[in-house]
Amino acid sequence: CGGCRQRLREFAGPDAVIHATTVDGAELTVTMADLLPASFGPEFLAN
Repeated sequence: CGGCRQRLREFAGPDAVIHATTVDGAELTVTMADLLPASFGPEFLAN
């Protein structure tokens, strides 16, 4: 879901590689940016 993806994004940069596998064994490898484009991450927060 989008909420889960956003939580992942808070700890992973846009170039982080995500590996997913279904119970049937199908595999998918994408970057965080592919999984959640135009996301809000910690780099947008002021120091």
